[in-house]
Amino acid sequence: MTKNINTIKIQSPPPYLSIIHKNSPNKDANTTITSKHAPTVLTIAGSDSSGGAGIEADLKTITCNKCYGCTCITTLTAQNPHGVIDHLAIPQKIVANCLKANFKDLQIDCVKTGMLTFEAINAIYEELLNNDKCNDLNFVVDPVFVATSGFQLTFDNPKNELIKQLCEKIFPHALLITPNLEESIDILEYFKEVAGNNNTFGIEDIGSVDDLISIAIDKNITDVLYLSKENKIIVYESQYINTKSTHGTGCTLSSCIASNLAQGYDLVNSCFGAIEYVSNCIFMGQANYTPCKKVDINGIDNGPINHCWNISKSPIQRMFDDTLYSNPPTVGTNISNTHKLYDTEKSFYEYLITHPEIAPHWESYTKHPFVDKLSRNELPLHQFEFYIAQDYYYLVGYAKISSLLAAKIPGYDGLLQQLEIIGNVNAGLNRHIKRIGAIENCSDALETIAYLEEAPRRFALKNYHRIFKDIADNNGTHLELIIAVAPCLHGYGVASSNFIKNLDSNGDNSSLKSKMYREWMTDYSNDHYQKAKKDGVELLNKIGEYINYTGDSSRLENLIQIFKEVVILETKFWDEALKADEEWYYKQT
Repeated sequence: MTKNINTIKIQSPPPYLSIIHKNSPNKDANTTITSKHAPTVLTIAGSDSSGGAGIEADLKTITCNKCYGCTCITTLTAQNPHGVIDHLAIPQKIVANCLKANFKDLQIDCVKTGMLTFEAINAIYEELLNNDKCNDLNFVVDPVFVATSGFQLTFDNPKNELIKQLCEKIFPHALLITPNLEESIDILEYFKEVAGNNNTFGIEDIGSVDDLISIAIDKNITDVLYLSKENKIIVYESQYINTKSTHGTGCTLSSCIASNLAQGYDLVNSCFGAIEYVSNCIFMGQANYTPCKKVDINGIDNGPINHCWNISKSPIQRMFDDTLYSNPPTVGTNISNTHKLYDTEKSFYEYLITHPEIAPHWESYTKHPFVDKLSRNELPLHQFEFYIAQDYYYLVGYAKISSLLAAKIPGYDGLLQQLEIIGNVNAGLNRHIKRIGAIENCSDALETIAYLEEAPRRFALKNYHRIFKDIADNNGTHLELIIAVAPCLHGYGVASSNFIKNLDSNGDNSSLKSKMYREWMTDYSNDHYQKAKKDGVELLNKIGEYINYTGDSSRLENLIQIFKEVVILETKFWDEALKADEEWYYKQT
């Protein structure tokens, strides 16, 4: 009997990645390791059966931070974010043999420890520390006594004796220890007891080891890094995120620091990067971003953090996005949707600007006092100059994102439209160069550009560019990119229309300032700009049709939030201009 056989051809690896993996140097100009071989991080810790903490969290973190992770398990646990149900300590001989096997076969760039038993401490001391194997290694110690849930993790080991063993055998060899607040107090209490209850005893008395402690204070998380050799304290402040999904944060922080150290970063920056990574993991682990679907257990909503938030696409998604993908799907799907997600009586542009989450911000943006003052010739010239300098670099970013959009947008008409936009942006850049040149009496365009190159780039501009870059870096589609640039195109036209009438009541038409302001207002209300706005509305309507066709409510919500955030950024752009003083050019912050 003949069987129906479908042959699926596996594609070759991505060509660009293949090239750079074959030809990458050992190190780049910033001294971080970018060789053919990923830096290797060894984690010595307990296993968490739920995957949120311990060895499992370490491996996810190490992998997501572009290192190779190897393991030495000290304890097997049956646990979840609510607590530990059972455990089994690994015998010292097995721990020792795991260490021997890893060091015999792998070049270890950094060692990180988590939950340690007496057996594990003895094995580490005898195999690595007492025979100088770790002399040239970065050694990060996370002294795990208490889980994020509050569960005591010392198990059958008396806590004071465990701390004693750590202090005598492990801490002296560490580059960094990373206790949480409760664990820091436990360690200090032990040392105070050893020192005879000396009340002046401090963390610096532990010895020549650096220490990072995390503390929640009001609405901030404060991480304090003590550098023992410099006798210096570095304080990192991050926003407190109100969520109970924090299982595994300590393990993740220390393993991320270890990964950064393995890549060649210094300790201060390694901690900085790790704190930001963990903060993002917590944020992306709440609400709709939870890394796994949980079964409700007695109403308790503790959960893990999202270690993989920075992985933008799964391999299968990349495969389907590959322009060379040729295998037809084995199961056909009809994505046509009869339920409309938004009222098609309105244009998608109108839907967005009247959306309840966007409308108040759109009002603030398009009726901004910056434009009102400018139209009345009441805006100080230095504030206009500040705005033009910031907008010059905004337009550079706009041109880059439009170039990327030209590559992503489907259809020849879409490509032509983006090329026209890039031409318009270039014209806008040239107008800005002429304005700054006139204000600063520059001899030519090159002198003006040199002046602009030295101008400080402030927070509103940086935040605007950041959202562009974030969409681009995380493989945002043409839909997200179009939405990200739409508020600028449409908002300037609306703002100009709202205040254009003020030009008639402005009697001064001869001064440099008045001529510039009048030209700026008319730039965004002339026929050429209105045509660009009309084309932009049609493009947004195509997005709306696509959203209604697919019925993709989550994509619609994403587009709404992007549009909203960019409208807020536009408002802050002009807010910042109104705060600029006459010395703005010489202030770099």
